Amino acid sequence: MLAHGGTVTTRQIADTCGVAEGTLFRVFETKEDLVTAVIDDILDPESVVASLRSIDPHATLADAVRRIVEIIGDEGRQIRALMMAMHLRAGQGTGGPPEPDPTSHQKLMRRHAAVASTLTEVVGRYGPHLRVSAHVAGAFIQATTVATSMPGMPEELRTPETLAGLLYHAISEEPHVQ
Repeated sequence: MLAHGGTVTTRQIADTCGVAEGTLFRVFETKEDLVTAVIDDILDPESVVASLRSIDPHATLADAVRRIVEIIGDEGRQIRALMMAMHLRAGQGTGGPPEPDPTSHQKLMRRHAAVASTLTEVVGRYGPHLRVSAHVAGAFIQATTVATSMPGMPEELRTPETLAGLLYHAISEEPHVQ
């Protein structure tokens, strides 16, 4: 779906998964059910939570911030690509995106809470080196990373090195050179 957008075919999905197209329909009654499952999978926070928790606890705060920026940036690009694919799908005469799962907002809120909690946990390892609480530092890193990954932001600001450096200096108690 991310590669082909809203016009993805079940054949393309099957080829990507390495299964026969008919196999998909043994598990999913309709293409819409399959699309909904893909969306649910992408919104599942477990992979991003696992990536955040895998950050070396002995890394420096600067290195941890850089890794967080990379993880949150990748996650944001994947979700934005999925949403764009679904938006394009709505405009291509395919009947629009599947009906939203009645619990989709709850899933998104649970995902956000899981990521925020994990960021607080990971950033909290550096408590004595923070100028703000771990919760505020984690939320600031997440919000800024997501905001700067949006189209139209200067390319230099979108590099993990630049963004992580700026974020590190914003949250760190370390002396700063003026």
